[in-house]
Amino acid sequence: MRDATGLAAGLALVATMVWAVEDTSGAARERLMEGMGGHAATLGRMAQGRIPFDAAAAAAARERLIAASGDIAATFAPGPSDDPRSKALPSIWDNYDDFTAKAAALHTVATGLDVSSVEAIQAGMGSIGQSCTACPSAYRTN
Repeated sequence: MRDATGLAAGLALVATMVWAVEDTSGAARERLMEGMGGHAATLGRMAQGRIPFDAAAAAAARERLIAASGDIAATFAPGPSDDPRSKALPSIWDNYDDFTAKAAALHTVATGLDVSSVEAIQAGMGSIGQSCTACPSAYRTN
């Protein structure tokens, strides 16, 4: 049963990643960013002791954060969205190299995050937090 559950979760993750890269709408961008925030929040709550450490959940959150951060450049590449609800500022495309460099930095930090214990997550969450907050202040409306 555990193998089947893992396989199903893996297939769902791959399907989500493929769908996210193909869909560059404002709604897809928002889902991508909200998803990353959720994955980082799961790890942050574990690091803070607000939820119990769960190795499988931590590993899943890390993998989803890696996948999502790797999709940022492709999801934002086509240019500004005509979605009036979009919180993305035009400065993303005015400074696209900086924006994608910040996304790549988050991807690198997420890839290197050790989630083998609460202490390991605690040690790495500062870098995740810095990388995650690097973009909204410059590239997102409130």
